[in-house]
Amino acid sequence: MKRSSKLVILVMFILMGLLIVGCTSDSDDDIDAPTTLNLYNWSEYIDPELLVTFEEETGIKVVEDTFGSNEDLLGKLQGGATGYDVIVPSDYMVDIMIQEG
Repeated sequence: MKRSSKLVILVMFILMGLLIVGCTSDSDDDIDAPTTLNLYNWSEYIDPELLVTFEEETGIKVVEDTFGSNEDLLGKLQGGATGYDVIVPSDYMVDIMIQEG
């Protein structure tokens, strides 16, 4: 995959995460921009330099946990892992996750 395609995918997921974080705020005060984005992603899916560039340009720190298979992802989430703003499963795993609630 080309570097520009990876950057577009990264930006898309990060923007979705920021949207989710912004929509779940409990406060009516001025909403502070998030300072951290917690990402659960495929190992070696995003060039680490893209994350560094994103952090430099936005001031938002990306904390990336990685998995090697959809089954690893599902197992960790079923085990109680929480706190992720964005996860990146394959399409068939999304269906399984929806069925499991």
